[in-house]
Amino acid sequence: MRVKELRAALCRITGVAELYQLKIVRRHARSLFYRLAGFPPQEYIALSSRCNARCIFCPYPVIADGGKPLAAMSDGVFDAALSALERGGGGYISFTPPTGEVFADPQWAGRVARALTRPSVKRAHFYTNGIALGAKNRAKLLALPNRAKLTISISTGGIDRASYNELYGVDKFDQVQRNVQALAGELKSRNDNLALHIEVRLAKRHSKVKVKDLAPIYNAAGYAHLGINILRTYDPAGGLVDPDVLEVNDPIDKDFRPCLRLGNTAFLPDGSVSACGCVVTDQPGRSSDLLMGKVWDDADALHRRRQSLISGWRKSNDIPEVCRSCTIYVPQGRWSHLPLYAKGRNAAD
Repeated sequence: MRVKELRAALCRITGVAELYQLKIVRRHARSLFYRLAGFPPQEYIALSSRCNARCIFCPYPVIADGGKPLAAMSDGVFDAALSALERGGGGYISFTPPTGEVFADPQWAGRVARALTRPSVKRAHFYTNGIALGAKNRAKLLALPNRAKLTISISTGGIDRASYNELYGVDKFDQVQRNVQALAGELKSRNDNLALHIEVRLAKRHSKVKVKDLAPIYNAAGYAHLGINILRTYDPAGGLVDPDVLEVNDPIDKDFRPCLRLGNTAFLPDGSVSACGCVVTDQPGRSSDLLMGKVWDDADALHRRRQSLISGWRKSNDIPEVCRSCTIYVPQGRWSHLPLYAKGRNAAD
């Protein structure tokens, strides 16, 4: 079970989601989740760098306004990424871009279906903001093969139209609410068990809002496999997040232990390959810090670049610039199964 799946499952238990809102619990929850769920390397195939929102907690608006080319992944890049994933053994795959929206790729359903039919893909996941989760995309979602492998997280926010607009930069609160309610209702009527995780982002002034206040907004149907979690704190994204509106995470000191996320692989829409797929890596002027090459490059060459990043951190405290201010750092610990140092593609000799 992956961390997102474990968190979503726990949040469906009465009382656990509210307990998770306590600051002392949130402070230690990430480490606990990784200890319980483990952290095997994760593969990202980022289907699109375009987005249909302008979230104030995300670098995307600055990236989009800065003129970076934004596009869906080409067929050639997707085919190469899926082949590379299979050669590497498959496992867990995420279709969530560092910054972007899965449904902005017109071919998202066919591509997700191709991955789900691969025996090497054991589990799959993606985030969506739910804006484009209308009837057509819901039908495509419900028609996907092997959906038992799939979990979906929906990133939304606020408690009403005005507070949603403030966080997401678009007037889509009512549309997202309708889409999520419709999907939950359709899944319940089909007696389905697709796992949905609703991640509700809130501003500082809504510190008193509880999970039970949000259930009528997103799950009036009472779909049993839907969990709701509140996200109250945010990575500062290199200073792009306004601390007057949102509560930013406290800085985290980094030691000689490289972040476990450097064992991941992210295939980006332009064909680049990164050692991490987190949103915080896609910052203006820093997006190239963790790049290992292109999807067509020799696997050994990509592996040597990963080794260089990890060894530089571990041996010389040479921490990549984009990682220095990151507040979702997960250090290699003695309770993990040490994916960064295991024999194979993630070794760091």
